[in-house]
Amino acid sequence: MPHAPLAPLPTFRAVVTGSKKPFRYKRLPPARLAAISLDTVKARLGIAPSDTSFDSLIGLITDGVTLFAENYTGLTFINQVWETFRDFFTPSFELRRAPILSSVVVITYFNLSGSVVAVDSSLFGRTDTIYQRVFLLDGQSWPSDKQDRPEAIRLRFTAGFGAAETDIPADLRMAMLSHIVSVFAKAGDCCDAGLIPNTALDTYKQHRILSLKIVHSEG
Repeated sequence: MPHAPLAPLPTFRAVVTGSKKPFRYKRLPPARLAAISLDTVKARLGIAPSDTSFDSLIGLITDGVTLFAENYTGLTFINQVWETFRDFFTPSFELRRAPILSSVVVITYFNLSGSVVAVDSSLFGRTDTIYQRVFLLDGQSWPSDKQDRPEAIRLRFTAGFGAAETDIPADLRMAMLSHIVSVFAKAGDCCDAGLIPNTALDTYKQHRILSLKIVHSEG
């Protein structure tokens, strides 16, 4: 007697979503953008230190390239204090601005009366990996008096390779410098896909923190 055909099993696929983050991240002042100094860029361009006619343009391009590289890689280059927000307490919170410098992560939340309360730091720990997580320790519980509101939980932390340009990995510095020079040479041609040199993009890709999302599909 022939067997009835089996129904297809559901399949799952891992999708690389890049460094896009589903949660909001906010830089706290003072905001630090330029990862490459003005003097370094001018030296690479062959512009005399005394010639300030291009300083504003170079500064604008450097900030833009730094921001692009940070968003693309998911990294923070120069030390920066960040805040990120969550709606609910979960067993762990992933922090997508690496590398996390400070061992102290401050978590606060709105309680039922609307006051901002700090979570006792003895309740949670932190993984020391590129995919950094703040996690609830065994036997502990998150506060139960959180107010039901969007972004009721705030996590504050410091990320970055260091306080100086020289703390950033050399290959990333060279990639950003090449990128800055390319944009400067084609200033005003903002839609040119060749603004990012291939070598710079390859370096960004090597340092990129990728997110894997499991997608359920039938068939």
